[in-house]
Amino acid sequence: MRCPPSVAGSLKEIGFSMLSLANNHAGDWGVAGMEITKRNLEKSGILYAGVGRDQDESFSPAVLSSSQGAVSLISMTTTSPIHATSGFPKIGSPGRPGVAFVPIYETLEVPVEEFQSLVRIANKFSGSKESRYVDIADYRFIPGNEFRRHSYCDTESLDLAISNTRSAAAASDVVVASIHSHQHGDQADSPSAGLVELARGLVEAGARIVFCHGSHKIRGIELLGRSVIFYSLGNFIFQPSGISGQHEVDWGSDMGYWKSAIAFVDVENDSISIKMKPIAISNLKESSRYGLPGFVFSENSTSELENLSALAAKFGVSVGRNGEVVPAQSSI
Repeated sequence: MRCPPSVAGSLKEIGFSMLSLANNHAGDWGVAGMEITKRNLEKSGILYAGVGRDQDESFSPAVLSSSQGAVSLISMTTTSPIHATSGFPKIGSPGRPGVAFVPIYETLEVPVEEFQSLVRIANKFSGSKESRYVDIADYRFIPGNEFRRHSYCDTESLDLAISNTRSAAAASDVVVASIHSHQHGDQADSPSAGLVELARGLVEAGARIVFCHGSHKIRGIELLGRSVIFYSLGNFIFQPSGISGQHEVDWGSDMGYWKSAIAFVDVENDSISIKMKPIAISNLKESSRYGLPGFVFSENSTSELENLSALAAKFGVSVGRNGEVVPAQSSI
């Protein structure tokens, strides 16, 4: 928790009952930081998911019971430093505390001529004679006919996420799955194939709402039967100034970081209804409202809804003038 402990109480006061903690910054202050965050949330009466003393606990759901039914929250991240990820106990050693982690592996296809250049460079420095692929940092480059990204989920972690979602669906009325993910598809505003694979797998396991985040910008929406996947609704409270190591990102000049939306979702046994409301986040550092959201009205709202609808159209979904999310053929 990179803020005063009192913020947890403020979140509770404005209506937050459950929080997803799995993200790439959850381990910034080590295991002690995770434990302090958990204690502050518990003191404020906020349930949480996505971190734990071992892998099993980190993937376990938080369950909120009410007169309208029980809601389970599953939380995971596809982006995290390895030292912050949870692990199962092994013979003679306890489990590793950390976040629920579902790795997405990426392979980058490049035209043959560019690939051969990479091979020559790699062989020069490493002495390797490998010519089928080149590994640089976290990426594997392969030869092809064009520039393309290929991504897929780690099978073991995917199976664990699906299994826990299925168990949560059997024990509660609604399952909400939260996925933090930095990876993207061929375009920055499209999700990676690995993220789509994971989100759809969770829906098949019983999740009614899958909420992805981490891209800092709005992406598309997908309807699958009585479930919905939000591939990203952008930021909500966003105050990047002063974050060490992120000075290379020019957050202020790209307004895409400061436009977002809130989804109002009504879930019934056999149906789901969704209404979107655009919000704008103040990017004026001198303002007392810097980084805080506010609803967008009138003509600006129409423009933002049209933008959201264009992104959702990639998944056969339309967002109407009043924010209703419907299959494209049912567009109002």
